[in-house]
Amino acid sequence: MHLRYRYPQYEGYIEFRHPIFCGHNTLEVQIFAHLKHLLSSCISVCKLCLDVGISELPEYHHLSSDLTYIHLECSKLEEDPMPTLEKLPNLRVLELNDVAFKGKEMSCSAQGFPKLEYLTLAGLYNLEEWKVDEGAMPCLRQLEIEGCRELKMVPDGLRYITRLQELEIESMPKMFIDKLVEGGEDFGKVRHVPSRIFKDCDE
Repeated sequence: MHLRYRYPQYEGYIEFRHPIFCGHNTLEVQIFAHLKHLLSSCISVCKLCLDVGISELPEYHHLSSDLTYIHLECSKLEEDPMPTLEKLPNLRVLELNDVAFKGKEMSCSAQGFPKLEYLTLAGLYNLEEWKVDEGAMPCLRQLEIEGCRELKMVPDGLRYITRLQELEIESMPKMFIDKLVEGGEDFGKVRHVPSRIFKDCDE
């Protein structure tokens, strides 16, 4: 059992992966402490990939303001990561995959994610409600929601993201899809999006 990581400062890249499983309590404590140290040391890191259970994110001040890409997978975060991540001024790509967050509610506040362009929410199996305030994610161009089967609806705040060009919905329940098609109760939230793609959803 081992942890692989690499953090060459000249690449501006940190990657944590546990190849066997994610979510062992003792290991999580060790990883979390080491991660905070690395993030504090690598002040110019621009890409962060975590594929390991950590249950919580380091505080905002441990994260480099140069971060442009974050991928979280199997992290099993217990608290909503958005209030921390939305403060990153240069973040452009955020991918939350496969129980990256195991809570039921997520919120993006006004003025949060000022430069985010691409957002993926995939395999957040417990997520039921996602709130987006007006003014959040003003630069978002592409949004993908996949396999978040407990999510009841897209957030009302999507209607204010005028730069959104593509909405991809994959492996979601029919009830969720019915709300988004023309005539559905949530269609007004996504009417302005030029490309709306539905893949492998329930019929």
